[in-house]
Amino acid sequence: MSDRKWRRCWRKLRQLAIIAAFASCVLAACASPVSAQPAQGDIFEYEYTQEVDDGSGGYYGWWEKTVSHGRYYVTSVSDGKVEMTALYGWYYDASDSPKTPVHYVAENFSYSAETRHYVYGYDLDVDYGPDPSVWFWVPTGMSVGQQVHILNSTFTVESTDATVWSDWLPKRAIMLVERGSGMRDDVYGQMSYTYTDRYYMDKDTGYIIAERYTEHDTGWWAGHSSSFDWTEKYDITSSSYRIPIDWITLTVTVLIIAGIFLLMGGGIYAVRWRSRTLTTPKKVKVYRIRKMAKYPHLPNKATINFEPFLEDFADKALRSGGRVAVATSHDGLEGLAIYHKDAKVGAIFCKDYDINDPLRRFVGAKDFFSEIRHQVKESYIEELRNTVAVNVGHDAYNTFETSRVLGLSQLPDTGYDSANLRLMALTDMDEVAAIAKKVYKVRARRWMRSLVDTGDIGVVATVNGKVVGFAFATVIDDAARFHTLTVSPEMRGQGLAKELMRARLHFAKSLGVKNIILEIADWNLPSISVSTSFGFRNIGNMYVETTRIRRMKKNIVRRW
Repeated sequence: MSDRKWRRCWRKLRQLAIIAAFASCVLAACASPVSAQPAQGDIFEYEYTQEVDDGSGGYYGWWEKTVSHGRYYVTSVSDGKVEMTALYGWYYDASDSPKTPVHYVAENFSYSAETRHYVYGYDLDVDYGPDPSVWFWVPTGMSVGQQVHILNSTFTVESTDATVWSDWLPKRAIMLVERGSGMRDDVYGQMSYTYTDRYYMDKDTGYIIAERYTEHDTGWWAGHSSSFDWTEKYDITSSSYRIPIDWITLTVTVLIIAGIFLLMGGGIYAVRWRSRTLTTPKKVKVYRIRKMAKYPHLPNKATINFEPFLEDFADKALRSGGRVAVATSHDGLEGLAIYHKDAKVGAIFCKDYDINDPLRRFVGAKDFFSEIRHQVKESYIEELRNTVAVNVGHDAYNTFETSRVLGLSQLPDTGYDSANLRLMALTDMDEVAAIAKKVYKVRARRWMRSLVDTGDIGVVATVNGKVVGFAFATVIDDAARFHTLTVSPEMRGQGLAKELMRARLHFAKSLGVKNIILEIADWNLPSISVSTSFGFRNIGNMYVETTRIRRMKKNIVRRW
């Protein structure tokens, strides 16, 4: 994972934690408080899941699941009698049968707020015997050790400030527990079982927050020694009553998760960007540069035509958020690789394929500018031919497009249209970046800013005070590189490109430049014509090499 991706991941994690906390606060603030006694309008929604799995013997590999979603609300309260309506749907699924359609149920019933017993009607499909107590509401103000009936069982209050993870959040609640054991002789077999049932209730209203039921059964089924686990999970997903969040637990959990992510990300980052030592005829170290202070000032063994500009290429790439890696040996700089993530293209200056390809992989470039067509060594060719039994060429990569490298050593005296052309100012940045994005179809502001910050000369062409074109020149001592000449599409064919070239030549000569270099794609005949008209001549080639095996439509944007 790259450092930028990791920073984005960490920001997302932090944002999610803040959003979750903020949303919980808003929900808590907006939820209407209810009294300790049920009141008309009280409402809650729930999700319920019952599962049987983790079996052995006759139950090995078998499972079943029942899922329900429902809504309860109080329709009226009169003389201590609470009228309720329950609306819910459920379905059943198992490993040996198809999932059933959702069945919908509507129930009306009432219970006594004093005794908590059902008065008439019933909301469950299980018979809990005579005179059961309601399961979703208990009296408030209970203390540890106090007992209370839920359905036909007696639960004991084990905590008045427990924490339960429900609906993705830790919530504070009264915890009532029942533990026990028993025997069953039914469709599940002849089994003995032990169980723990926990209800979590809101301490302010007595309404339910969650239930957790676990049961382990062992015995016989269809003549086989068998066992299985039975679990039930019930969670309130929405309610008219406030459910307090355990902020300490939530904060600690978020910090732990963030710490785990940081450790994982740090480990991945360390592995991804560790330096490599190549086993070429001589030792070559490949490593990433994050600050220009670490740039190796070594004799050039990497480039044919761009020696004065390599350090500047690296500086611009770093300033615009790109990746930079170098390959060094004991006697020189063997290679420089840069990759710009906005344009999704790189540039690798390296003469040796055995070094070039590790550099390419290191920065993650599928498409990259190169001064040469890299060749695979003959020994590799023979090995591949013997392996795949087909004719294998010497080219290491496919070629996406080709460019000409043009040079000029006798600078002509040129004037320029000073009424419509001038040096670029920082206030032009928005217009320049907008034109670049329009022409190249990628974000350009950060790249343009890196050109200005590294001291490039920028020239803009204006019409009626509006910037319609621009061009840059990098000057290193007495050498210059012209690049990024761009004219807004609607203004082409009016001689602006030639005027921008004149202006750059004028400023370059005034700075004592003796040699100029530039690159132009072979298909860009108008730019080639303009450059040659000023005396530029071909001194080399550039290739956009690619690891892709299929031709694709792609904007190749030079970012170096």
